[in-house]
Amino acid sequence: MEEKEIQKWKSVDVKGYMTLPTMYVPTAENVQKKVFEGDDVDGSLTRLDEEFSKVENRFAEMDLKDLDEGYNVGILREIRENLLPNLKTELERFERLIRAYQNGEEVSPNDIQLAITKAKPLLRRYTTLGEEFRKNPRYSEFRRLGYETREK
Repeated sequence: MEEKEIQKWKSVDVKGYMTLPTMYVPTAENVQKKVFEGDDVDGSLTRLDEEFSKVENRFAEMDLKDLDEGYNVGILREIRENLLPNLKTELERFERLIRAYQNGEEVSPNDIQLAITKAKPLLRRYTTLGEEFRKNPRYSEFRRLGYETREK
């Protein structure tokens, strides 16, 4: 694999950014439980925000216009332009409901659960797309060669 191709793969490598789907729902459900018990949930909300921001920023910095479809541009574009904005909407809704409850407003546990539930199909799609991305033979070769760091 030529250096130019290696650099292109490094620019779109999603390694480490697939943790969002595995931590989002359990963290949100834990926050929901703890907030109704009167426990502090700020740390958990911060971790959720930080993980989402890390993923969102990573996808935002990808320059897809100079890449051909062999780099899974369609997958990356769908995550960046469709899934992440929709997931952000659900995360913001969830956080608004949690903050409203903390501020003494009347908030139904069902409304909070609905915000979590609406994120689940988005997270499943995100995971599926990540799996499709990793199946690309060119990407697999890039990873096999040991070019696992994203340093440019």
